[in-house]
Amino acid sequence: MQFPKLFVSVLPLLSLVNSIPVEGITKRANKVYGVEFSVNRTSDSSLSKRAGSPLPDDITGEGTYYKAYFLFGSEKSKIGVTIDTGSSDLWVPNTNASTGQQYGVYDPSGSSTFKDTGYPFKITYADGTASTGEYVTDSLAFADGSGAISNFQFGSVGDTTVSTGGVLGLSVKGLEQVGSSPQYNNLPLALQSAGLISHASYSVYFSSAEATSGTLLFGGMDSSKYDGNTMAPFTFSGNAVTVPLDKFSINGTSTSVSSAMILDTGSTYSFLPTDAHSALVKQLGGDGSVTNGYSIVNCNPTGNLSYTFTSSWPDTTLTIDIPLSELVKGETENCYLTTKPGMSILGDDFLRHVYLGVNIESSYVWLAKPLYNTTPAITSFVLWGIVFKS
Repeated sequence: MQFPKLFVSVLPLLSLVNSIPVEGITKRANKVYGVEFSVNRTSDSSLSKRAGSPLPDDITGEGTYYKAYFLFGSEKSKIGVTIDTGSSDLWVPNTNASTGQQYGVYDPSGSSTFKDTGYPFKITYADGTASTGEYVTDSLAFADGSGAISNFQFGSVGDTTVSTGGVLGLSVKGLEQVGSSPQYNNLPLALQSAGLISHASYSVYFSSAEATSGTLLFGGMDSSKYDGNTMAPFTFSGNAVTVPLDKFSINGTSTSVSSAMILDTGSTYSFLPTDAHSALVKQLGGDGSVTNGYSIVNCNPTGNLSYTFTSSWPDTTLTIDIPLSELVKGETENCYLTTKPGMSILGDDFLRHVYLGVNIESSYVWLAKPLYNTTPAITSFVLWGIVFKS
């Protein structure tokens, strides 16, 4: 999603690990396709040194990317894209792009299945970076060649200041950057339209909260990777995938939030509404002092930041615990809270502690507590993408 540079999936990476198709997923009778993505966490200390920033390096230069690979065009060019549940378009750099080509490049002239739609593509990020090109159609497939789609629409970008390659947007049609041109089927909807999956749905999960890779399943879920007794389904509306956050608590002290929170894999850290953020800072010993946008709080906090969500269908309460040690950065004298105020976003610091399922066809989303070290049990989405307590 389009957020400041330190928080979105458009940060420079030190390295990338190629994603690989998940064993036994990409060709299944129950219409589930999947890919393993790399979790890339970087900390470039030169960013803080150039700026003369007093912030610790692990804030100033830190970014998190979920990177997966797909094949584009008749030449089957392998290109890495950043998984982003906060946007809807898929775009890749073409041969005219001066940045981002290290993760693969799309060559329209080399693909016999390429077609120019005649519609412009442009996306601008809040940090000032932007990508401009054209909407095109061409073939797309998973990295092992399975799940091929003909005439898939995406952005072919020749002018970009984004250095990390393309982006795979997985949100709703309303977020497509089409301007006055027609809306189209993004990847989940295109997979469904092609008959490869039954529902325009996907799920995201990790082998552990500290994992360097994760799994993205289209059209399915792995019921062995979450606790069915904690599953909480929600509906969402508008142009974002959201869940209703009731409150958060620290060591038994609760603060009401009552905000629809965007679930965004493209955001490294989370954001809270201003009043809720102020209460969080106070509970962590802060006096309102801020450095470069980060609130100063006490060092070495103990316990968890516990987010509570309530679903009315069925009546379910889900609490997700995030260790405070993951949210406070710095040394013993100057420590900073990575959660920032002003927006309502749950980023990577939250998402790596949950199992996430989304159905953009029916506007459903569900969260559950994850399970680790289990034998895979992959099934297709049912009942509008919701499977209730097991």
